[in-house]
Amino acid sequence: MESGIEQPELSWWNVSQASTAVIFAVIIILFFIYFSIALISLFLGLKLEWSLVISGIRCVLQLSLTGLVLNDMLQTQHMSLVIGMSVLLVLLATYETVCNRTKKTFRGIFSLMFIIMFVSNVLISYIGCALVLKADPFWDPPTFIPVIGMLLGNSMSSVAMAVERCLDQFSLYGPILETRLSYGASRYEASLPLAVETIRMALLPVFTQLSVMGMINIPGMMTGQIMAGTPIMQAVMYQQCIMFMVAASSTLGVVMSVVACLSILIDHEQVMRYDRIQDNKSLYSYLKRRRWFMMSCNTPSEAEKFMLNFPSTKHLRSYLKTYTSKVHLAGTANDRDQAEWTHAQFQHFGLQSDIATYWPMLTYPIKQRLALVTGPAHLQFEAKLDEAAEDGSSDETVPTFHGYSKNGTVRGRVVYAHYGRPQDFEFLATRGVQLKGTIALVRHGQLFRGLKVRAAEQAGCVGVLIYSDPRDDGAGRDATYPRGPWRPADSVQRGSVQFMPLVSGDPLTPGYPATQNATRIRPEEAVGLPTIPSLPLSWQDARPLLRATEGRGVQVEVADDVRYFSGPTEGEAVLVNWVESKIAPVWNVIGRVEGTSNETVVLGNHRDAWGFGAVDPSSGSATLLELARALGGLVRVGWRPRRSIVLASWDAEEYGLVGSTEWVEDHREWLRQSAVAYLNVDYAVSGPLFGAQASPSLARLLHDVTALVADPGTTGSVLDRWRLRNDALVGALGSGSDFVPFFNHVGVASVNMAFRGEYGVYHSIYDSFRWMQMFGDPEFLYHQAMVRVWGLLTMRLADAEVVPIDVAAYADRLETYVDTLEDQRRRRFSLLKSAVRSLKRAVQYFERHLGDADDVNERLMCFERGLLDEDGLPGRKWFKHVVFAPGLWTGYTSQVFPAIAEAMEEGDEEHILYAEERTARAIQRTADKLIDKNKVLYCT
Repeated sequence: MESGIEQPELSWWNVSQASTAVIFAVIIILFFIYFSIALISLFLGLKLEWSLVISGIRCVLQLSLTGLVLNDMLQTQHMSLVIGMSVLLVLLATYETVCNRTKKTFRGIFSLMFIIMFVSNVLISYIGCALVLKADPFWDPPTFIPVIGMLLGNSMSSVAMAVERCLDQFSLYGPILETRLSYGASRYEASLPLAVETIRMALLPVFTQLSVMGMINIPGMMTGQIMAGTPIMQAVMYQQCIMFMVAASSTLGVVMSVVACLSILIDHEQVMRYDRIQDNKSLYSYLKRRRWFMMSCNTPSEAEKFMLNFPSTKHLRSYLKTYTSKVHLAGTANDRDQAEWTHAQFQHFGLQSDIATYWPMLTYPIKQRLALVTGPAHLQFEAKLDEAAEDGSSDETVPTFHGYSKNGTVRGRVVYAHYGRPQDFEFLATRGVQLKGTIALVRHGQLFRGLKVRAAEQAGCVGVLIYSDPRDDGAGRDATYPRGPWRPADSVQRGSVQFMPLVSGDPLTPGYPATQNATRIRPEEAVGLPTIPSLPLSWQDARPLLRATEGRGVQVEVADDVRYFSGPTEGEAVLVNWVESKIAPVWNVIGRVEGTSNETVVLGNHRDAWGFGAVDPSSGSATLLELARALGGLVRVGWRPRRSIVLASWDAEEYGLVGSTEWVEDHREWLRQSAVAYLNVDYAVSGPLFGAQASPSLARLLHDVTALVADPGTTGSVLDRWRLRNDALVGALGSGSDFVPFFNHVGVASVNMAFRGEYGVYHSIYDSFRWMQMFGDPEFLYHQAMVRVWGLLTMRLADAEVVPIDVAAYADRLETYVDTLEDQRRRRFSLLKSAVRSLKRAVQYFERHLGDADDVNERLMCFERGLLDEDGLPGRKWFKHVVFAPGLWTGYTSQVFPAIAEAMEEGDEEHILYAEERTARAIQRTADKLIDKNKVLYCT
């Protein structure tokens, strides 16, 4: 029986009307959902509301545009409109991929990615529709448009991940790629392992998603088709085709993206092109960075605004003038006077302050001499071993000597050994140069000076002379002081020759504080003291020795008018180094701002210097004082931080991190239970370029803070300029400053930072107030910027309800380190990798199940402590961190997974397995403590 109701005729027109109605219904629903969530975010203080609103508006605009285009297209059924719609979809997908899903880009990325997305998706859509689905014509809108839309939706994420990971891996593994290229590998051969790993990681989520589609989405869609009357086998074939097309388009897009990226980043001349990597410059991300319409949790509080506005260049200049008014070698009367003055300033600013005195062994010069006394008369000479005092400065200077150098006189022929590295001595020995009984002449650079003495000892030399070569920090770089910032020919770099990677602090009280009545070992038992004498030389005093080696032995290098031969010299030299070793007092000044909890943030800068020390360390000392003044100002207006703040002016750092190490050893248990972080500034300013090394957990905080501080030399922030220089890379902590006892011995998350520049007068008498005024920071604007950076870091760590320690970033960095280790060593470390994966799972669980703030803070604070091995590293028990330690033969730079790396160098398989097991155990213990539900002391 027929109904009286007229049945409408099905046509493209009424289908398009219905589709448009559905689209606008979806728009209304999306608006409701987005704005409801935005209101909830606003009410709960999640600060996501503007991000949600912007996402909602963008989604509505895209759907509206798509709906209007579909409406016209479905009415006309014209091929050109179908192709136009396809191009539009590819453009939208390319925009989403390049502008919103990648943090880094390279020049021309949009057009290149558009071509890749078009080829990989349109080509696969054509093949699938024409050859498999038998669409006639192939561009039939009901088939072609949904297919290409589905393919683009899946390929966006995989291509974006491929580009992002490729650029990250290129930056991370750059040195490895350069090494491969330098050995003659083609760019294809050099980058193949990186490409394979990138493709694998980018496609892994795709195939995971396909399995989900196969279990849930596809059966649902297939059921709908069958209920609509489609034959069962046709529905099955259609859905299988869709899955294969998704896999094919994503794979093709990823492979093409990786090949394109690496072809651009390694040019046809096999040159690495780091300069082509740049930050995402899309309008959306630009506005986001500027926070013009995006709410941000990186907005400074009122107290932080005070810190940004308070620092005074006038005060900073005055403090630096005072600190540089006289030389202040550790343990001297001048050093004591400056400690007392700093203590008085802390008190004047309203801080609690004390002077903590320790009694380490220090060495002081009595008599130094170097002369070439035999051989051809025209080559004999007597070294000056002196620096001329500059006009306007005190005539008082520190004699040119090495801290902790061996007392004695030696005689022998001189051998030139380049930078004094083990490989330099090995190079000479393999070429028949006699080293035993000689005096080694080596130049500064490449590794810590104390390790040059150690390498010479092991090679059989009886003495060491370390000079400053003009190509490293003198006339070979540019104009020398006073015409420029670089080292003049008569300038000498003083410094300690303690074996820094083996021990820190007072060499006679290893592992315990050097109190006045402490039990001390004999100097002969101290592992960090040299057994042969050494002296520092200027280029002026080293040049005659190089002339005496010319034409003798093997030629090492040629530079300008200097020919570097190994020697040995025909005549003998006499090296006299008479020093007094004595137990001397040193004075740490400790200021304090009381917080409301028992947790503490520690700040530190060393005060002692080899001369006037304008840059090193007094730029940092002046900055610390101005920061103390700012904190005192905040306290006076009623501010009190959640956590206490300790400000430390360390002494005797130049001898071997002595003051800070003795204080840490004296307060070790208290620091383990209460120290949240340590923020170190050795020197604050030698130029305009900011750089930092830190625990991986503090890198994000550094970026947040530097984004808020204006760079005095540009129109952007400190972070903006940092990113332009090296992508705001936060380096690994090595050694050479006072963070070492906190980080490597006690496991306190640490930061070390400075504004750096052209600084050639390091550890010389010319590191003066006048040098700073002329070259370093004439207007003291970068000193002011450092107060702001240091102050904001302090306040965020001291006053946040939950401490901003990013354990997820730490776990990610460890995963990268393991991958790098396996790639470099060409072996698997299954125990280590398993422990890191366990840590990543623990971090994810921890972040999903946060407890109360006190419990979370204790776990975050003690995270770094978990990475300590209480038995210490093999051969250097004082260093306990299993992830980071100073390199055994670099000193300043960091060695990642040091126990494993050193066992690998020895080639001892048993030691390798033992080192891996202990390192993995520490990481696993860290994971377990992070999610332990028992209320325990996590730092024990």
